This record gives sequence, structure tokens and C-alpha cells, in this order.
Amino acid sequence: MTGLNACALAPWRSSPDVSKTPVDFTKSVRSADGVNIAYETYGDGDTTLVFIHGWSCDRTYWRNQIEAFSEDYKIVLVDLAGHGASGAGRNTWSIEAFGDDVAAAARAAGARDIVLIGHSMGGPVALEAARRLGPDIRGIIGVETLKTPGGGLKSEDAEAYWGRDRRAYATRADKLVRATFFLKGADASLVDWVAADIAAAPPDIAIASAIGNFTYDMLGGLIATRNVPLILLNANTLPTDVAAHRDIRPTFSLFEFQDMGHFPMLEAPETFNAVLREALTDASQGALRVTTASTSY
Repeated sequence: MTGLNACALAPWRSSPDVSKTPVDFTKSVRSADGVNIAYETYGDGDTTLVFIHGWSCDRTYWRNQIEAFSEDYKIVLVDLAGHGASGAGRNTWSIEAFGDDVAAAARAAGARDIVLIGHSMGGPVALEAARRLGPDIRGIIGVETLKTPGGGLKSEDAEAYWGRDRRAYATRADKLVRATFFLKGADASLVDWVAADIAAAPPDIAIASAIGNFTYDMLGGLIATRNVPLILLNANTLPTDVAAHRDIRPTFSLFEFQDMGHFPMLEAPETFNAVLREALTDASQGALRVTTASTSY
């Protein structure tokens, strides 16, 4: 599957030094529909950070965060169904089902005082996981996600967009990544790796998951979790509707990256980790602010 086998080939994605970190590596648990979900844990802090990858990615996209946070937090990395080392025997590739995956892994890992951290499609998944984990959730942090609250597309409109790609998914996905996920001048080896990794995803699962993401009722998910602090770490290439978010919930913050593409945790790990650490403080205190984060942060 995507990501795991290619990790060692990408020099810009250093493996963490976990020699002094308690680790329970690559366990698995059954999701609500019986699909096997792979996850791994690091650290033993009182607060648990559950990292949720995006569309056609996997848990290895969070490698640069393990060493930075495992001394202070317990970390859970999850492969959603159909991604990484998780099973693929699912009939409905919905955001709700992915939320079940995350909730199952968090419970199996013994997570408490949870902050859910979701990238891209992982943002909506975090909303659904929060609905399932209830009082254990302390905050939701979205990375390049949830920019404009909305009710989702009609399924036929989403199918019309993605349906034509089933026979040429790899080519279409490669072009999509290169054209929309990175800014001009981005690290070429990073762009090549992400493009190849996403293009290698199983087409049927990738397209069904994209349709599930496009049709998800984001507004409903945001309203249902409005009592949970929400912090977004988004690039300014597309605006985040701050006013709309603050109409929904009292505890909303935005950290806005300048000169960054869709994968800030890979493009500038040190900057991203510094911003994430501040966001975790906001989550614990219920702070409200809008902050600009440059690459020299």
C-alpha cells in the first residue's frame, strides 16, 4: 500500500530516533464494520495526540512529528481503512466509517485526554472521530482542511467529477498533486514522492474515498462538535472562513502559513512542529486568535 515501503527512499523524510521512547509498534484493531485497522503508539504522556492522515496517504506522513512530541505526549498514528497497512474489505468509503477507524484505534491504544490532529481529508474524519469519542476529546486540530464550512456536494456531482478517472487514476492523481498541492519552487524530491505515493493508491478506494469526502456534511460535523476547541493550521493559498467558523463555535483559532503548500508537516517540519506546539496550548486553554506563521517562525 502507499507510503510505508517508500519511506526509506525519501531523504527529506528522516526517521525519528525512538531509542528512548516507549513504543508499541504496528498493532491492529477491528473497526466498527470489522475492517482491520493498523496503528502505532509512541510516548506515555497524559495527553494523547491522535494523528490522522489525508486522502490516499498513510500514517508515515507524520514521521517528522514523532520525536518532536513523544517526550511530552502519547502519540497514536492511524492508517485509515484502505490505506497503509490497514484492511480494505469495506463497502462504504465514507468519512463516518473512517471516523469509526480512528475511534477504534484510539480506544485500543488506551488514549485519554485526546487531541485529534487531521490533515486534509483527515480533518472531517477528526470531526466524526470526536463524535464517537465524546468526553475524552480535548481539542481538534486541522491541517490544511475545513477551510469553508459547508454541507457537501451531491453524490452524483462528486461521482461525475471522479468517475471518469477510474481507468486513468494514477495519471490524474499525479497531475493533481503536482498542480494543486505544492507551490512553485517546492522541494522536487518531496513533490515527486508524494505524487508517486498518492498515484499508487488503489483507484477504486481512492476515488470512493474522495467522493465520500466531497459529499460529507462538514457543516453538520462542525455543529455537532461545536463545544470542542477547533484550531486550524492552514496555508494562505486559499482563505479560511474565520467568520463562519466563529459563528459555529466559541473556541476557534487559526494559524495561517505563508509560502507553504498542502503538506506543511513535510515541507517545513520544524516550522510546523513549532506552530503545532502553540496550537496544542490553544486547545488546552480555549484560546481565540488568528496568527500568521511564516517559514521563519
